[in-house]
Amino acid sequence: MSQGITINGKTANGQNIAVQVDENGVVSVSGILTVTGLVPGVDYDYLDVQQTDSDTETYVYKTGGSGGTTVRTIVVNYTDSTKKNIDNVAWS
Repeated sequence: MSQGITINGKTANGQNIAVQVDENGVVSVSGILTVTGLVPGVDYDYLDVQQTDSDTETYVYKTGGSGGTTVRTIVVNYTDSTKKNIDNVAWS
């Protein structure tokens, strides 16, 4: 029987995991969750997370540390400042 990944009390490759989101929109994962890359196809060694405004977060991925070359930028726009619902995500 194949074991795929399901969330919240189910199994992920045989391990129990749980995902929770707090009142600030912070996601926490308990258990073992293997991640092969946060940004598929992009190598990076530095991540700069910016609170662009009350309902926007910008993630800048770089190689060569904080002063290095930007290899990907992801902008997450929420519907409002509670950050409970994502409006859209853009990357370049």
